[in-house]
Amino acid sequence: MAQTIYSKTELETIIHWRKKGITPQALFEFDNDDAHLNYDKDQIEKKYKQLIIKCHPDKYSKTDYQPDAKEVFTLFSEAKAYLLFILNDTQEGIQTNIFYKYYHLKILPNLTLEDKFENLIQRTCDLKRNNQSIDAQLKEFRALITQYPHLLD
Repeated sequence: MAQTIYSKTELETIIHWRKKGITPQALFEFDNDDAHLNYDKDQIEKKYKQLIIKCHPDKYSKTDYQPDAKEVFTLFSEAKAYLLFILNDTQEGIQTNIFYKYYHLKILPNLTLEDKFENLIQRTCDLKRNNQSIDAQLKEFRALITQYPHLLD
């Protein structure tokens, strides 16, 4: 008989997808080949249904890790939306999608201050190298300095 829910460890692994290097394709158990998409909308929908059944928060109501199940449930929804976006099937809600922000906008949540500056400097250098405007990065830099004025001491 197949396992009907995820273990606490499995839930935590999924929640920490960035640290573990788990892509949306890997969450859905698709090959990770950017050059050739080996899945279609129907496969995404079918796999999504299988995944959310296993992590539905109601199944964890008698455990202490129901909040983890809720987070994984949300991550699977985000991954589905991102995979559909890649297929050019939908743009709905993509601007707030965590995977879109991470892979396309390079917005990395929960970073240390040092990581934020490093990321900002790298993006600024890339734009400058391509003779593109860095105005947005300068505003972001000013905002970081304003947020952390002790850095100027």
